[in-house]
Amino acid sequence: MKTTSPTATLDAYKSWLDKHQTQFNNVELSPYTEHGGGIRVLATKKIAAHTVPETLFVSLKNLQCDAIELLIDEKFASSQVLQLAIAAERARGASSNWSPYFATLPPAEDLPLIWPESDLATLVGTGVEEAARARRSRLVTAYTGMIACLKSHGHGSSDLACVRVDAFLSAATLTSSRAFYIDATHGYALVPGADAFNHKCALPSSGSDGGPSSGEEEEEEGSEEEGEEEEED
Repeated sequence: MKTTSPTATLDAYKSWLDKHQTQFNNVELSPYTEHGGGIRVLATKKIAAHTVPETLFVSLKNLQCDAIELLIDEKFASSQVLQLAIAAERARGASSNWSPYFATLPPAEDLPLIWPESDLATLVGTGVEEAARARRSRLVTAYTGMIACLKSHGHGSSDLACVRVDAFLSAATLTSSRAFYIDATHGYALVPGADAFNHKCALPSSGSDGGPSSGEEEEEEGSEEEGEEEEED
């Protein structure tokens, strides 16, 4: 299978950002090859304001389709619907409007949520192991419910219904690490370029499975959650 070098991937990504009139001032984007790879940001001067068009937000609004509307109407948590939609959009490959952006992301972020048993065993006694297992269980339950809902309402052949559980969980790690709240219209979203900056996602009062969080915080289903140095993502 043909592979693309990190430099070529970054060049395609920069061209895509430029095409959509995204402005990043006083920073340089460069490839980051450790921990699954990605993009890192290096400030060249005091960081100035940046502009990312709303059309580039990977949000439920911009991903809107009948299958998404159904899941929202059926009261599935928007964070979980977003993860399923992101997984489906990534699976489209080069045909996705966000293909150059997705190409810069790792397959998944290295969170205990997706660790194998041998790695989770190293966390026994810390509390993180139990939280990771509980969160994974809730997310798998939500995934199963959403897929069943889509199939029972005539959307069994939709892109969302074809998402595998491992792809859904990988998308959950991406939103946990990268997504943040935009506004009432877009809600939580991935924001190309902006998510390469280190940022703190506000901790929710109760939380919601798979939404933005710092690590493996305890979360409840159905509720909404909410540098000048070299920075990595």
